[in-house]
Amino acid sequence: MSMSSSRKSQSSLGARTGSTEQRKADHIRINLEEDVTFKRVTTGLEKYFFMHRAIPEVDKELRTVNRDGAEDKTSYTVVINQEEQYSIWPADRELPLGWREAGRQGLKDECLAYIEEVWTDMRPLSLRRKMEKMTRQGEEELAHQAEDGSAQPETATPTEPYRDPLVLHLTKGEHPIIASRADHSVERFKDSIDRSYVLIKFTDTQGGTELGVQLDNERTDLSQADFEQGQGTAHLEGNLTLNYVKVRCVADVDLAALEGKGQLEVLEWPAV
Repeated sequence: MSMSSSRKSQSSLGARTGSTEQRKADHIRINLEEDVTFKRVTTGLEKYFFMHRAIPEVDKELRTVNRDGAEDKTSYTVVINQEEQYSIWPADRELPLGWREAGRQGLKDECLAYIEEVWTDMRPLSLRRKMEKMTRQGEEELAHQAEDGSAQPETATPTEPYRDPLVLHLTKGEHPIIASRADHSVERFKDSIDRSYVLIKFTDTQGGTELGVQLDNERTDLSQADFEQGQGTAHLEGNLTLNYVKVRCVADVDLAALEGKGQLEVLEWPAV
């Protein structure tokens, strides 16, 4: 390569590098100084509220805990954030920002069982307050209309209450289910039942729907289940909250395959 060709290549490379750096600087400046929000188009996500049930922060060491199936002896602390959402955190570590202790410490299963008991309303605190405010405003408006005679109950068209489509789907008939995270082990499945907390996954929804079910021991029937031989059927029933809806999960699990049929029953629709 000649000296002139080498200089041209270096000049071209420098120009491209400078151009890239300038574009990056422009992107940062525009986002900081100019209005980059859409005027009409949105993501649509403002219509939905997602439940946060993950560990507060991602930690490399936490991702390897109990991966080999060994019993987890780690002591955890139940933590709660300003939205009154619960999670667990290793007791020997400094609490992450935005979280405080909820007054319970122990093994993972003990902490999760406590959360399942006390976290009965999955809605974030801000959402609960907003819905309560909307309800009060609606009641006040109806009372005002009744006082001045403007209310027209006979001609008014009632608003159809919102019903979650996933919940509605899982309440219609039976659906295929599997005993989730049992690793095809009847023994591990039995351990979960003994703790009165099992994971049931409905497989006919998009991506599958895994539910943590707090078992109702009075409704659960294990008389037809032979766990030692891995045969028979375990009839499980328990309550949980799915997308703010209180439901009961009813499932019959074939021990030979750790799969079966299940469905949900609505216990109470949330007030709006």
